[in-house]
Amino acid sequence: MKQYGKILKNPYVYSIMSKCVFVLTGFLFTVFQARFLGPAIKGQIAVVNSITGIAYIIMSLGIYEMYPFYKRTSEKDVAPIFLKITLYMFALFGSIAVILVLCNDFSKTVNAALLLTPLLTYSTAICYFSLIENPNQRNRIDMIVSVIELLIVFALWLFVRPKFYLGVLVIAAKELMKAAVYTV
Repeated sequence: MKQYGKILKNPYVYSIMSKCVFVLTGFLFTVFQARFLGPAIKGQIAVVNSITGIAYIIMSLGIYEMYPFYKRTSEKDVAPIFLKITLYMFALFGSIAVILVLCNDFSKTVNAALLLTPLLTYSTAICYFSLIENPNQRNRIDMIVSVIELLIVFALWLFVRPKFYLGVLVIAAKELMKAAVYTV
């Protein structure tokens, strides 16, 4: 039994194990999300995911990807500096997104993408910092969040009528959970 514990502490083995869990929960999530939302709303959510997926890459400015280099080469702890930069970017981009949504007459798909992009940008950066600092903990948290996300969409499928905003809320809930856990 000790041998299994030692194997599970290996970051590579744990990473492979977590990827298997992600594939299983991702597959089930996709099935229940498609059943819950139906083809029309699922298509709208896919557009939101596509827009936010491209926009967050641009909005992050690649700052979080510099973290490993500065962590390795700097004499002082750079994590608080990168966390502050990321929080400032989230506040700035989030404020701009809210202003754009309130001052313009965009479609609900564009509004959802505008509001989710700063959250996704922040969540991705914080997850990356966590991956560098403690990969096993990051994988454990991501597995828990993906199971919770699966349970949420399963419960929605069982008990609620499909709505666009519920699909967006599932995305936001996942990113908020990750951001909250990794920020603390």
